[in-house]
Amino acid sequence: MALNLDDNKRPYFKQLNLDETFDEISTAFNSLEASIPTKGYTEYVALVNQSSTNNPTVTVLKNDLGGTPVWTRTGTGSYKMTLAGVFTTNKTYVMIGQNYQNNYGELTYAYWNSTNDVYIETVNASNTPTDGLLVIRTIEVRVYN
Repeated sequence: MALNLDDNKRPYFKQLNLDETFDEISTAFNSLEASIPTKGYTEYVALVNQSSTNNPTVTVLKNDLGGTPVWTRTGTGSYKMTLAGVFTTNKTYVMIGQNYQNNYGELTYAYWNSTNDVYIETVNASNTPTDGLLVIRTIEVRVYN
């Protein structure tokens, strides 16, 4: 039973039809769900570590890019994240956190290179490419729709 008001604002009880009530709730829920905005991008967030001449290792915090990137060391202080065809031109955003380990002046750069690759480069205080500076460094890559 449900309490309703008639056209003259007088209360009356109406027998509930559970099928109709469920349909009304379902329709309202679907309408609400359709109005929730999407974030407009896929993203990859990870903690990156690298030592000696090894490839970087990552702890993935989030990945909805549609594949698993491969990490490689391409030279001293240079590292590549590869996932074929994912990093759309002019729609890829790359950010890496700076956290100084031993000396002030160490820098880390992260940037889009192609639809397949994102690069990270690390230099010491003398601006010399250097390995071993990626220690729990956060990287975020977004690919906008």
